[in-house]
This record gives sequence, C-alpha cells and structure tokens, in this order.
Amino acid sequence: AGYLARVQTNHSLKSYFRATRMAQELASTSEEGSGMVPLASPAINEIPHAHALTELRLSVQKANRSASWRPDRVLVIDPTFPRERFYNLVPDAIWTTLSAKRVAVEYERTRKGVARVRTKVEAFSREMARPDRAIDLVLWIAAPGAYQDLDGILKTHPGQRLRTMDQFLSELKSS
Repeated sequence: AGYLARVQTNHSLKSYFRATRMAQELASTSEEGSGMVPLASPAINEIPHAHALTELRLSVQKANRSASWRPDRVLVIDPTFPRERFYNLVPDAIWTTLSAKRVAVEYERTRKGVARVRTKVEAFSREMARPDRAIDLVLWIAAPGAYQDLDGILKTHPGQRLRTMDQFLSELKSS
C-alpha cells in the first residue's frame, strides 16, 4: 500500500503505474501555486495515449525546444484558455516553442471516423484564422492506422502538420 500501483492494459505488454489514493491525498494537500497538474485517473484504454504524450513532452524538453508544455488537463481548467472556441475539442497539449510559437499537439493512436477528425481539424483551422488566436500551428502525431485518413484531410488545411512519432522524433533530434 504505497504511492504507486501497477496497471497493465489489454492492448500492451507494458506495465504502467498510477498514483494510489494515498498519493492523490498527499498531493492534494500541497500548497496552492505549487504547479501541480490536476490529478486524473485515465481509463485503462487511455493509458497508452497518455504514455505517448508523455514521451513526446519529454523528448521536446530533452531537446531543449520547449518554453512550456500545457496538457489538456491543465487547459480545461485554465481560465485564460478559450475552451468554448474549440467546441469542447481541447488539444492534447499546447507546446510553446522557444520562439513563442504556440503549437497545438494532437496524438492519434487509433483510427477515428473521418467526420470526427474533420470536425477537430476544422475547429483548429477556425482558431488559427482568428486575430486573437490561442494557437499558431497544429502538430498531428499519428500512429500508422490513423495516418492515412489524417493525411487526406490535412492537405487542405495549411498550418496543420502531420508526422508519425518516428518522423517527429527524428526531426527533433536533427534540428
């Protein structure tokens, strides 16, 4: 009965760890303004998604390419983030580069319906067209199953880039 509990998903042989109730209670008693990310207990099928986003964030930070990284858990409670303009389609994260570019990061691990993806792509395009926009660019990282549909949709949406995880990590290391 410690602070971490092992979790395994049905889709992966990897083991993940989550904070136990004791750890959550300890974290919730920390001082206000400590910079804690809101605690969340993702559904078991969302753990690989959260893992991939963590790997992206760590890679960006390790390459010294990040001024800040705000995950969706923070964006949904941030009073300065215009959630209503995104029609409840909050990006997985907003990465602010060292040159102050605000990049909405979207990781698609599985193939989604074309209409669902198109709705999100169009919401991001509308946001980028605003003079008071909250994002300057959208970076889609897609697993092989989701890549093809996104590739077709994004051809008509400038300002939205598509990469596989391997492509992005390679570009990050080479630049």
